[in-house]
Amino acid sequence: MGKIKLIKLPADIKAMLKDDVASKRSTMVRNGATSYTYEEKEKYLRMYLSGYVPTTIAAHYDVTPIRVYNGIPQFTSTRGYYRQLFILNRKKQKLKHKLVTVKEFFDNEMYTFIV
Repeated sequence: MGKIKLIKLPADIKAMLKDDVASKRSTMVRNGATSYTYEEKEKYLRMYLSGYVPTTIAAHYDVTPIRVYNGIPQFTSTRGYYRQLFILNRKKQKLKHKLVTVKEFFDNEMYTFIV
């Protein structure tokens, strides 16, 4: 897989992650299920926004792909611009260019509005 390049997450996304983990920690009811830790979700999200697909993330952290799919917070699918950042950084990874950070993505208005 080569060297892993990751972007940094801004404070507002980290706060959303903490809220997401805290809200779901008490709702685990299935036997044998383990809830996600903040660190685990942060690692998955950083790799995802850096342009790595969930199957690659799962192979890197030696977990099942379904754990990564479910571990990536729901706000990435409900807000289309995070998906656009993933696609942009995926292309940059393949071309071996510098990755776009979340701050650069929004400051330079690289996103398109989804209707």
